[in-house]
Amino acid sequence: MRRPEKQDAQSLWKLVCADETLDRNSCYLYLLQTTEFSDSCVVAELGGEIVGCATGFRPPKRPRSLFVWQILVAPNARGKKLAKRMLSYLVRHGGGVQFVEATITPSNAASRGLFASLASQLGAAIEYSPCFEASDFGASGHEAEELVRVGPISPKE
Repeated sequence: MRRPEKQDAQSLWKLVCADETLDRNSCYLYLLQTTEFSDSCVVAELGGEIVGCATGFRPPKRPRSLFVWQILVAPNARGKKLAKRMLSYLVRHGGGVQFVEATITPSNAASRGLFASLASQLGAAIEYSPCFEASDFGASGHEAEELVRVGPISPKE
């Protein structure tokens, strides 16, 4: 696991585009994630190939929080708890992260389980609160999204 670099942007974009569950963004977003926001992102490699990524940012109004934008593990790397390992990496190398946040649809059991497992590992609380209503997404048919917040996270000695 390591921080992403600019040359990883196209690989991240292709990895996300190949997945049928994540919202697709332009390659430009991944260029920004790998340059301007690389301190809050991680990539996982297997045999020199990127097989996982967690992208995020530190919200300006909540600088002690890490907001996870997307997290993805390629099919050939699933079943190894890689998503949780990437989140743990971001917490350990996050420069004083006290909370990990994301938005999750009510039907996304896998993500809910991931964040519950992270909270348990960290000995931290987990809370859900309304964030975006389905109507906020217009006629796209997108589900509502709830804000999940894990923390506070105690600093490790």
